[in-house]
Amino acid sequence: PGKDPIGRRFNFGNEDSDTIQFVSVIGVVGDVLQSVEDREQRLEMAYVPHTQDPYQYLYFLVRSNTASGVLSSKIRGIIRSHNPDLALVDVRTFREHVTFSMWTHRLFTTLFGVFAILALIIAAVGIYGVMSYNVGQRTQEIGIRMALGAEPQAVVRMVTLQAAKLTGIGILRGLLAAFGVTRLMAAQLFHVSPTDPPTFTIVCVLLALSGIVAATVPAMRAAR
Repeated sequence: PGKDPIGRRFNFGNEDSDTIQFVSVIGVVGDVLQSVEDREQRLEMAYVPHTQDPYQYLYFLVRSNTASGVLSSKIRGIIRSHNPDLALVDVRTFREHVTFSMWTHRLFTTLFGVFAILALIIAAVGIYGVMSYNVGQRTQEIGIRMALGAEPQAVVRMVTLQAAKLTGIGILRGLLAAFGVTRLMAAQLFHVSPTDPPTFTIVCVLLALSGIVAATVPAMRAAR
């Protein structure tokens, strides 16, 4: 630590083993994300030349603008011409590889998204129904206020502000609960905060609009 590693040597495996393999450091690369699951871990990794440490399989990457189907057949032909005994399997584009490696996370994300949208719709409909019923119950009160000289605009504004206050209190309580619950989802999120500001903002705006509209429409009807 704290020293230039270039040119230094280290070994893999147990020091008590008779097959210690020492390697020389010829370069240092940046951090590499091996998988989504390892995004919080710092794994010590080293690249070793295939000729010095051969495996039974390896990955072959090709950069090209050709369509993946055409490119796959060309690659197979080139490899077959050099060595027909080599087996070429699992040919995919990089995007397909990433998509396949993250299918479980995409599944959980999709399920969370569907249930979240359903919950948002139910919450908005519930707020609309409760606020509309509450204002509807005050129709006689609104009539008396207008009979005593209250302006329709003032009555509608009063009811709307009261509805906005109640809706705001509910949204604030919901936010406090959500800040605690969403941390349980942190393990399923990638480069997204559990308290994502745009998401919270959109939800709050939709719920607020639902409560205000639910109060304003029957208040205007009663004022007429």
